[in-house]
Formats: sequence, structure tokens, C-alpha cells
Amino acid sequence: MNRFFILLTFLGISIQLQSQTCKSYYSFHENYELVDFYNESTVANAHYWWNFGDGTGSNFFNPIHTFPENGNYLVTLFVLDTVSNCSDYYEQWIKVTSYNNTPCSPFLADSTVTSGQTTYIYPIHIYDTNCNDYQIHLDGIGGGNLPGNSVLTIYPNNITGRFLMRSKYYNSNIEPDYQFRKAYKTIPHNNPSSSNYDDCSANFEFSVKKTDSLHQTIFCKPMNKTAVEYHWAISGFGASIHYYTDTMSQEYPLYDYLPIISLSIEGASGCRDTMLQQIRINTTFKPSTVVGLANIEVDRSDFTLYPNPFRNNTTLKFHNPNNEKFSLIITSVSGQIVRTIKDIWTDQITIDRKNLANGVYILHLSKNLTPILSGKLIIQ
Repeated sequence: MNRFFILLTFLGISIQLQSQTCKSYYSFHENYELVDFYNESTVANAHYWWNFGDGTGSNFFNPIHTFPENGNYLVTLFVLDTVSNCSDYYEQWIKVTSYNNTPCSPFLADSTVTSGQTTYIYPIHIYDTNCNDYQIHLDGIGGGNLPGNSVLTIYPNNITGRFLMRSKYYNSNIEPDYQFRKAYKTIPHNNPSSSNYDDCSANFEFSVKKTDSLHQTIFCKPMNKTAVEYHWAISGFGASIHYYTDTMSQEYPLYDYLPIISLSIEGASGCRDTMLQQIRINTTFKPSTVVGLANIEVDRSDFTLYPNPFRNNTTLKFHNPNNEKFSLIITSVSGQIVRTIKDIWTDQITIDRKNLANGVYILHLSKNLTPILSGKLIIQ
């Protein structure tokens, strides 16, 4: 009888442990800068968080994400069983080639070197083709207007971080202040992705809370919910701003820059950790540049366009909880209007190809005559 009870107890423990295992995994499909992610994780009571490696994130199950430009992005999917606290992560590099009318095609690469307690990015390689007519502005990790093949000190090895490097391409003979192309590169530094939800982790999730014509508000929350002390520090636009609450929201001016947010925590056991992440403030693109769904008023994760490319029809879904009036204009790449759809009161619309030939078109969505987003349609 005792052996039978012990066996049942052992089986119960085994079943319980088996039910608490979790596995993070995803696949993806690229359509220029618009990437569909397919969450194939195995986890109960699931909480998901994506870090796209471009300074943005999402809690969606299967996000459709528009990357800002050409780049090599380290995309990470974190999963958490909110009951058993089992957690896991999966990450892989994604090389994105953005559709653009400009012939210039840039990319960035780097290597890291560690010496003592300091890690360096060395060197920063700029690879581009057909870009001889452009001036290059290189920035990242809080530095701006850096020369090519720069050496950057990132941070001591006992501090974790994930940063961005970016090159911006100008032509002062055409439009001095307009960026014609960009290239991005995720720079992970000492980021122990396997331990982000434990009691000694300072990693945090972030998302866009609100965007208007002048500002964007970023909301941050720690992965570690049980710390006894939280200290947020925000840098990148003037004097540092500090918060000592568990969650934090900060409003940023809406222009093209890369602020850094850091979180330092003290766990219940007395352990300490600090995490720095560079975020990207989402700004608009000029109509002459063909991009993906570049939302200028709300979080772009509220918009999906699927399938794209398409043969017969595609569906655009967007955020419209108050049934406000939207309108949609479709143009050719050269700007000629080929279709206008007015008085859209729902939160989605199906776009039929009808008499449209195969090729690339641009959609422009407006709400009450205010532009909301522009993006591409591809008909095959």
C-alpha cells in the first residue's frame, strides 16, 4: 500500500512538472519590411512579450510588425506561464530589406571586443550600394554623428543592455533635412535572456501607450514583479528623469531619436541588477518614401494588413472602437490616385483588386480628414 501511494505521489509530481514545462519558439515570413510572426510556443496560462530588436515590442500572440528600414535585427520572444512561473525565450537574427524608391541600399554590421570590465563595439562596418550621392550620419548607444569604423564603449560587463546602431542617409543638394534611407543593427550586450522573469532580473517590457502629433508616451513594466526596489532612469533628451515606482510612463517629443531607459532593481534576497534598453520613438515618413504601415497617431500594432502580397483581395484591420469615420485612398507609386473609398465606419475593410494590375500600390488611411498611416499593397 505504501509503495502504491509513493508511486501515485511520484506520478503526480511528474505530471505536475510536465504540465509546468514551457517552450518558446516562432517562425516568420518576410514581405520587405513587413514581417508576419507565427508564435509556435508551448506554454499554458501564457504571457508573451516580443522584443523586435528595433527599439519596439509587442504583447500580441502573432504580431505583424513593420520594421523601420533595412537592418539586422535580433528578435526575441519571451514566454511566461503566469501560474507556474515557468519561462523561456527564443531569439534569432532577421535581415530585413525595406522596399524603397531610393536606389541606395545600406546595411550595418559590427563585432564586440571585451577588455577587463568593459565591452566595446569594434568596428562599426557600413555596407551600402548605390549610396555615393548621400552623406551618412551614424548614431547609437547615446552617441550621434559618429565617423565610420568607430569604436564605441557600451557599458561595464555587470550591466545588461540591448542597444541600436543606425546610419541615416542625406542628400543636402536635394533636401538637406530629409533622411532618404536608414540602416539599423541590434547590438545586444550581456543580456541573459534565459533569466528575465526571475526575482533578480531587471529586464522590462515596453509598449506605445499613446501618440499624437507632437508626443509619444512609452509605458514600461518590469518582468520581475517581486522586487523590493525599482529605480528607472531615462536619458537621451536633456537631464535624466527618475522614477521609483514598479511601472512607469514617460512622454517623449515626437522626433527622430533613440532615448535609453534603464531599470535597476533590488530583489527580496538582496540581489541587484540593472538593465538598459534603447527605444525608438516612432516618427512619420514623407509620402515620397514607400514604406510599410507607418502609423503616425497610434501604436502601429493596432493595424494589420493580410494577406500582402495578394491575388484577389486583402483585409486592412485597424483600431476604431468609437465607430469614427475613416477614408482610404490607393495610389500608384508615382502618386496617381487609382481608388478612393469613403465613409468607412467599421474597424476593417476588404480591398479587392478589381481592375488593378499586378504591382506595388500605396494606401493612405485617414480619420476625419486626418492622415493616420501610409503603407504598401502588393498585387501578384
